Amino acid sequence: MTGVNEMLRVIKIGGSAITVKKEPLKARENVIKRVGEEVKPGYPNIVLTHGTGSFGHPLVLKQNLHVEIKGLEKLVGISNVKYWVSELTQGILRSLIDSGIPAFPFYPSSFIILENDEIRDYFIEPIERFLRFGVVPVIPADGPFDRVKQMPRIASGDYLAYFLAEKLGADEVIFTMDVDGLIYQGETLEKVERSELLDIMSKIRYEGDATGGIRGKLEWVSRILDAGIRVTFINLVEQGRLRKYLKGEKVVCTRFIP
Repeated sequence: MTGVNEMLRVIKIGGSAITVKKEPLKARENVIKRVGEEVKPGYPNIVLTHGTGSFGHPLVLKQNLHVEIKGLEKLVGISNVKYWVSELTQGILRSLIDSGIPAFPFYPSSFIILENDEIRDYFIEPIERFLRFGVVPVIPADGPFDRVKQMPRIASGDYLAYFLAEKLGADEVIFTMDVDGLIYQGETLEKVERSELLDIMSKIRYEGDATGGIRGKLEWVSRILDAGIRVTFINLVEQGRLRKYLKGEKVVCTRFIP
């Protein structure tokens, strides 16, 4: 899609890496400030999406905005979530710009319509064209309108990573997080084959955030692998690790093989 002979990667900047998830509205400023330098070796063949962490989940759960949105108070509530998530997006954009990487934000609520929580209609030509033009698209988790449920619904950063990778023909999806990879039975797994994933998923429970935690993430990993796209889990809190990985160096991470 980029017109150059290098692989296209979708990089999901994890909410757990750029915020302190147990402290509402607390950002990891030091991590956000170096996002640009971390992803720079992948430029221009990268698309970024990002989660919301403590800038989204606690606010959504407090008002049950993922269940029902009725009345002015909840309409103000979803607007407040949008405001704070946009603050995270701005921080990532600032980091990219300061690192000499051109970047534009694209909000899914402006180019996606859902039906029963599945993306049904979309218009991503602007993303494709800016990507080809050398501008990195930055796409946050968001609340596109669901025409069946008649309300905004969550389109998580993980879902968007899958959607964008499939539609743009990506070679790899990288999920960045605050741990070294997929931790299973006390160990960080180095490699997971597609055939092993379902067994692992069956032994991991859902977590209490708005998008299902690690179990929910692995369900999207499964769909990405089904599309023939490889997946990597890597620690963004560890300075320089993602940068080294993108430069082709061996680092601690978990690789999922289609």
